[in-house]
Amino acid sequence: MQGRQRWIKAALIASVTLNLLVAGVVAGGMLGRDRFDGRAPQAGDMMLGPLGAAFSRQDRAEMRQDAERIGVDLGTMRNSLRTDVETLISLVEADPWNPDAVQAHLTQMRARGDQRARLGEQVMLQRLGAMSAQERHDYAARLRLKMAHFERHRRDDGGAE
Repeated sequence: MQGRQRWIKAALIASVTLNLLVAGVVAGGMLGRDRFDGRAPQAGDMMLGPLGAAFSRQDRAEMRQDAERIGVDLGTMRNSLRTDVETLISLVEADPWNPDAVQAHLTQMRARGDQRARLGEQVMLQRLGAMSAQERHDYAARLRLKMAHFERHRRDDGGAE
C-alpha cells in the first residue's frame, strides 16, 4: 500500500510539473517578446505564434478588427491571461503547497487558452480565405522563414534537435 501511495504522489508531482511547463510556454509566448519578428505580442495574435507572425502587419491589424467585430474584447482577454499567470505564481509559492488548487487553476487556464486558440484559428481562416492565391503563397513563404528561424533558435537555446 505504501509503495502505491508513493507512486500516486510521484505521478501527481509529474502531472503538476508537466502542466506548469505547458502553462509557462503559453504564458511566456503571450507575455514575453515575440521571437518571430522582434515585436511584443499583440492581442490579435490570439495564440497563433509563428502562424500569426507570418501575416503582414496590415493582416494582423485586420485580424484584430475581425475578432472585435465578432464581439471579442482582446484587451480583456490579454488582462485575463496576465491575471491567470499572477494567480498561478501565487499558488505555486503558497505554503502549504496545494496541488489540487494548482491543478484546478491550470485546467481553467487551459480552457481559456483553448478559447483563444479557437478564435485565432477562426480569424486566421477568414484572413487566408480573403487572400488571393499569390498572397497565400507569399504568406506560406514567410511562414517557412519564421519556422526556420524558430528552429534555429530552438537549437541554439538547447532545445531538442
